[in-house]
Amino acid sequence: MLDYGNWVPKKMLIAFLMLTLLFGGLTFLPVHIIVRVVFGILSVVFLLFLFYFYYSYHVFSVNGGAFRKRYSMSWWTSWYGTVKGIRLTLAQALRVVRKGGAFSFQDLFLNKWFYGEIDDLLETIREWGVEEVHFTNTANLVKISRLLRVPWMLGKIGIIYGKK
Repeated sequence: MLDYGNWVPKKMLIAFLMLTLLFGGLTFLPVHIIVRVVFGILSVVFLLFLFYFYYSYHVFSVNGGAFRKRYSMSWWTSWYGTVKGIRLTLAQALRVVRKGGAFSFQDLFLNKWFYGEIDDLLETIREWGVEEVHFTNTANLVKISRLLRVPWMLGKIGIIYGKK
């Protein structure tokens, strides 16, 4: 299997670990008790983020992830940037599909920050000369842990498919 990487970069895990340790250490400074409590709360918040993202990292890892073993990650791609930039990426992907050829994309299509309104996106794709285009919300079709079904991970996934 090709290594398509992981949705959770190791550097992010290290950053949350460092922030947890930093604010945890700051709670022992000889300052006012309210400041120490704030540092303690921040330390706990970053620790919770660390646990969550470590869990996500493990689930999507090539070697240990149950999700990764169950599904091929070749179609789990996430493009970041502006709505216009993301739509241009889709246009480039559709450019190589022959007339009459079928296509299918899976991504966080329900995330309005990435793609805008789904109906507008489908209309834009039709304007690119695509004969037939459909959308299916797959967030609840695939058995995914509730922890991963949050909006910034897999809670807003869908498939756009059709015929050019």
